[in-house]
Amino acid sequence: MPDDDSLEHNIRRAREDAAAARVLAAGADRDVHDVRTEFREYRRLNQQLHNATRADLADLRERVAEGFASVDERFASVEARCTAIDGEFAKMNHGFAEMRAKLDATAAGHQQIVGLLTTVIDRLES
Repeated sequence: MPDDDSLEHNIRRAREDAAAARVLAAGADRDVHDVRTEFREYRRLNQQLHNATRADLADLRERVAEGFASVDERFASVEARCTAIDGEFAKMNHGFAEMRAKLDATAAGHQQIVGLLTTVIDRLES
């Protein structure tokens, strides 16, 4: 019965092949499980990174906003000082105008005195 040996040999070989296939399938399952685990870990770490980046950007936005608010306050202070200085210059200009008017009046008075003295001197000499 050579067919029986051949049949048994084929069955044994099929069983060995099936056992080898089960071993390979188990290995593939482990590999898939490992890949899934690594992918989940990657996703978890990636999500942590995104959350940290979002938090950093929110903090940066807040700091920039505070910085601009501080600069705005300082500019407002400088503007108020400039307005006050403009007011003082206006007062000074008004004071200079008053002094100019008084000096002009004094010069006109001096001119009249010179004219009167010239008249007196001319009369005395004649």
